[in-house]
Amino acid sequence: MTYMSTTGQTNFHELQPLFDETMSLLRSLVSSFNEEDLNTVPFEGSWTAGQVTEHLIKSYEGMARSLGIKGASASRDPEQRVPELKAVFLDFTKKFTSSAFILPVQESYEKKALVAALDRSISHFREAAHAADPAEVVTGLPTGEITKVEIFHLVIYHTQRHIHQLKNIYQRLQEQYDQPA
Repeated sequence: MTYMSTTGQTNFHELQPLFDETMSLLRSLVSSFNEEDLNTVPFEGSWTAGQVTEHLIKSYEGMARSLGIKGASASRDPEQRVPELKAVFLDFTKKFTSSAFILPVQESYEKKALVAALDRSISHFREAAHAADPAEVVTGLPTGEITKVEIFHLVIYHTQRHIHQLKNIYQRLQEQYDQPA
């Protein structure tokens, strides 16, 4: 039995404006870094802005592949986990450990190539989302059982989390430049 969402929002098209706004903000923020800053560690234990971007690129590509996996229709509200995902990813007081397959591996990035790769991965994810059945369930991910519409939400919240991180990195780098030598 296919379960209809109580919110009526099991259509990716209804989430498209929020997705586009989030991705536009990300792209603008990444583009605002000069190449040196893109590759500068702002403080001990932090990734560079380039590494955060590589992490997101890998995440989008992995989630696009997940959307392509055929799954059974959800026997629950396909958006049941959305509040949980939002609460987890947008709690900026908590630090997470990234899954190994989406860890950044490079130490230096060329800005133009990185932005182009980001654009390609966003486009790839968008295409995969529009071809997917939002109510299908995907298993085997670190998130546990998740519907494809929940994956779409997860990508938005995960990106918003890293936008927050990139803003902090940018601010920290600017503060370092403002300090007297």
